[in-house]
Amino acid sequence: TLQRIASVPGDIAGLTLKEIRGRYPQVMLLSELLDLAIAHGKDLAIETKHPVPTGRQVETVLVQQLKNRESEIANSGIEISVMSFSWFAIEIMRRSLSEINTVMLLNPRTVRITNRFTSAQSLGPSIEMIKKNSEFISTAKKAGKRLFVWTVDEPADVEFCASNRIDVVITNKPAQARKVLGYP
Repeated sequence: TLQRIASVPGDIAGLTLKEIRGRYPQVMLLSELLDLAIAHGKDLAIETKHPVPTGRQVETVLVQQLKNRESEIANSGIEISVMSFSWFAIEIMRRSLSEINTVMLLNPRTVRITNRFTSAQSLGPSIEMIKKNSEFISTAKKAGKRLFVWTVDEPADVEFCASNRIDVVITNKPAQARKVLGYP
């Protein structure tokens, strides 16, 4: 829904793009986001959400968009990572676009089985998960996995991630994270 991000009602699957933009003008198409990322040399982490009424169409469209822009993405030097809590979504992306980094987002209830059977190059534990089990970090690193930790909104958690050499911090407060890490 649009409620969490835009604070307006609306089931996205039941709305047209025009209706969504009428309620939340800041919304972007993936093609527009790719334009910005390529133009400014910014890596992207794209999450596919599931379950959705359209099933696997999310991955189908994403694969097509990324294939259509493959040379632009490569020439820009940016990295695109696709992440999901859905094992099927990750496997579809790995088979369709092997050069794209995939991130298996980890649910604490299913972490062992998901971690064991995913083909993703990267893992996405929550900040709570790695703080409860910091051994997970070294185990993942020894297995050659990069870590994309979510949702790191507290300054102390940003510092924890930095001191533990977490590869990517996913946050709702990027300006605050940059300040904590000493970036301009």
